[in-house]
Amino acid sequence: MELFSNFNLNKIAFEQKIVQDLLFIGNISFDKITSRSGISRCVIGGGAYNSAYCASLVSNLKIKVFSVVGKDFPISIIKDRGIDVSGIHIVEEHSNTFIINEQSGDIFFENNQPLEFHLNNKEHAKHVHISCRKGIRYPYLCLKNTIYHSSSTDVISSSLKEKIDEIKKCLKAINMLCLKNTIYHSSSTDVISSSLKEKIDEIKKCLKAINMLFLNNYEYDMLNKCLDIETAHLFPKVIIFITKGKGGVTVKKHKKEISFPGINIKKEDIVSTTGSGDAFIGGFLGSYYSSRPFCESLAIGVSIATLSIQDFGISHVTNKLSVLDEYFNKLMPIYKQKEHEIYEFLQER
Repeated sequence: MELFSNFNLNKIAFEQKIVQDLLFIGNISFDKITSRSGISRCVIGGGAYNSAYCASLVSNLKIKVFSVVGKDFPISIIKDRGIDVSGIHIVEEHSNTFIINEQSGDIFFENNQPLEFHLNNKEHAKHVHISCRKGIRYPYLCLKNTIYHSSSTDVISSSLKEKIDEIKKCLKAINMLCLKNTIYHSSSTDVISSSLKEKIDEIKKCLKAINMLFLNNYEYDMLNKCLDIETAHLFPKVIIFITKGKGGVTVKKHKKEISFPGINIKKEDIVSTTGSGDAFIGGFLGSYYSSRPFCESLAIGVSIATLSIQDFGISHVTNKLSVLDEYFNKLMPIYKQKEHEIYEFLQER
């Protein structure tokens, strides 16, 4: 099945419309990466860029990104993918630059202070994903004037009216990112180990409002120790996606889980793992919100994530779509066997 290699890369120019299919909020940056083998490279990165780029590879959805960059950032790279860049605020300073050492796990800003991030626009999207990194505060996705159209609307709305004064006080205390007047049907976020512990109170509030949570195996273990996330009644509606490298991905809801295998590639083919989680998120959301089946969307996410680690950054994936077809076709017979199981899993309340 040539799902990727026949995909039209020369996408039709973006036409501004009221409703976005996917809205990605987060960092867009320059990433100076030192790989585990000691090789260094500077690439375009950031959670919002990586995920939006990969979503655009597998879909014709209307995709928009919200972020802030400096005047030195090549914005045309994003625009050329058919992604709406009107939500990217361009400032006079230099763009955020991350120093990422994959050997030690250290991540820090080259700039002394990250660019200030604001989200004041009124938006309407089917799905909002916030990629929480240094400089982007964890969202509390249950705010006044924020309208949900998902199945959890009644519960969230009723508790919101009763708790609105508490929410206002909370926001003043922790200064979280507000999605005021943003209408969306569903929402998701992710975590990163370097800032997980210091943001645990914000994450806990966020988990009570979102529909999906994306993280890797190590981050899941850290979060579970802090929050006991496996206690079903705490976060009953959250679907958790745990990426495991060559181990594939595990999907959890309540205390139930279903695992899907990954692609086993040679160790010497692994160049840099930075951004692979973002690639999975973009591939999955781009596919799923294009009305592809859940298992097929998982296979697409895993395929893109696997290919992404074979070079620095995300952009190189565009030149290797035939390899994505190969990975996808290898995974689908296995994933397809679990379609009934995943359907029942997702229907549980």
